[in-house]
Amino acid sequence: MNKQPDKTWPVNPVPWPIGRNPVGAEKDVIYGLMQDNLIALLDHYGIDGGFDDPSNGWKLAICLAGETIPGFAPEPPPPPPKPAHRPTELRAGARDLVLCLVLAHAKLRGVPIGTAANKLAERWKEEGKSNASGSTLKRRFYRIIRMDHIPAGILEAARVLDGGNK
Repeated sequence: MNKQPDKTWPVNPVPWPIGRNPVGAEKDVIYGLMQDNLIALLDHYGIDGGFDDPSNGWKLAICLAGETIPGFAPEPPPPPPKPAHRPTELRAGARDLVLCLVLAHAKLRGVPIGTAANKLAERWKEEGKSNASGSTLKRRFYRIIRMDHIPAGILEAARVLDGGNK
């Protein structure tokens, strides 16, 4: 089976003389290049011990087989889902902060929340920031303002806007 995984290998192609077997110094150069590629693969997979460790051949074979043979190695479990109420990323917190500011400002100006949410959703879609609809943004806004605490992502975004570690 000559199937390679869908990634770029950290090795360089090894030249081979066309129509014959290498001999002498040419053979030594080719074996040296192959050894360099094996060392690059050991480094790529984080296998300690270097080229002279006898168990590294098996470790490298397991790593390569895990990537090239479907079902050879067990798949890692999927990460646990994040609760919907916990925007831990600064980007999500900043987006929520902007959402609250824009919709609260629209409410103060007498603009219906739904209209302001639809305009914000259209703007974010054009800018590639979010694919959420206006009704989704409106629901998110009301969910945030009804919370008895400020979400951690919004607090982090506000801290960054305020200039740092305060």
